[in-house]
Amino acid sequence: DSDNGGISDKYEVDNGLNPNSAADDVDSDGDGVPNVNDLDDDNDGISDAVEGSIDTDGDGVPNNRDLDSDNDGINDVREAVASNTNNDTNNDGRIDGTVAANGIPTAAGTGYTPTNPDNDTVADMYDLDSDNDGLSDLAESGYTGLGDANNNGVLDGIDNDGDGIMPVVDAFVGI
Repeated sequence: DSDNGGISDKYEVDNGLNPNSAADDVDSDGDGVPNVNDLDDDNDGISDAVEGSIDTDGDGVPNNRDLDSDNDGINDVREAVASNTNNDTNNDGRIDGTVAANGIPTAAGTGYTPTNPDNDTVADMYDLDSDNDGLSDLAESGYTGLGDANNNGVLDGIDNDGDGIMPVVDAFVGI
């Protein structure tokens, strides 16, 4: 790793990266695949092409690196699949297990297609009321005492570790 960027020179050369510049070595999810070649920069099983680089919840973390893109306290990986088979048993917002060479967790196949149970124009992972019943997903989540002083369905506070998950529900603050 001649540029001290954390990615081996062999990987960089084999994948068209510059082994003498750490600028292309950023690996935001720590899976060993630099973002420049990673189709899922946060390992939530939803491809970056689907998530995009906008910041839906305004927390300073773009959706493709935000593990809770609407800040309702429910990780995107849970909201992206219609069943509880999201393969995130430790609740850190990332798919458990190995990652394919393209950066998508192998358990997610080619990547999850986000659900939209209320059939409006907003996918569940960006929708604060995913069933359009007038109650926020946060209120319906079963989490109690989390802090939503203005009852807008968004957790109050600051995401201290920058992963897009508020500390009150972040099982792994700092990861």
